[in-house]
Amino acid sequence: MQKFRDVLSRWEARELSAMDAAELIGCSERHFRRLRKHFDEEGLEDVASARGEGRADRHVREDREQEGCSRRSRTG
Repeated sequence: MQKFRDVLSRWEARELSAMDAAELIGCSERHFRRLRKHFDEEGLEDVASARGEGRADRHVREDREQEGCSRRSRTG
């Protein structure tokens, strides 16, 4: 999250465009603007949730993907 804060401060100082800031943090310009809005309204914790950090459903997808692979190997 420190990187987001650094990029945001550079964007606020007009050192970066929104497009350049987004590229540095690895998202689209539109998503960068959404993250900035979340930061303004709720702070850094809300930005982390908006970025999807700590999402548990990723593990569920991986488990289902492995289950599907083992199911295919039994039938194949």
